Amino acid sequence: MRVLGLPRQISVPNDYSLKKKLRRRINSVVAGNSRSKLSDNNVWSFVWTEADRPKSSNEIASGVYHVLSNFEYSENITAVRLFYDGCGEQNKNSTFMGMLCNWLYCSAPPHVKQSEVIFPVVGNSYLPHGRAFGI
Repeated sequence: MRVLGLPRQISVPNDYSLKKKLRRRINSVVAGNSRSKLSDNNVWSFVWTEADRPKSSNEIASGVYHVLSNFEYSENITAVRLFYDGCGEQNKNSTFMGMLCNWLYCSAPPHVKQSEVIFPVVGNSYLPHGRAFGI
């Protein structure tokens, strides 16, 4: 006589784990300064759920690379200044800095010669992208 093991019981997800899986992730990039009006021409938002992919430094760097590569730079722009808030997923600064170096060396317009990254003090930095979350 052969004994077969019973199948493992499949647990039904509770509300908390289901909400965690469906958490919406938003990465926004805003071109301009704190007084710039927000419009379709200077705000890019990348939205996905945790069911698609978790938020990590790769997604953040990819979104910024997309914007840097597709932005129309006028001839008088010779430097790009990026404000980089202290979100937990961005703690891998080497990923972001590697992306920025690659963009500057391989993809930046010839008249853009310099990039500057600014890390504001911890806390709410009141950067313009905070206003762009009213989706």
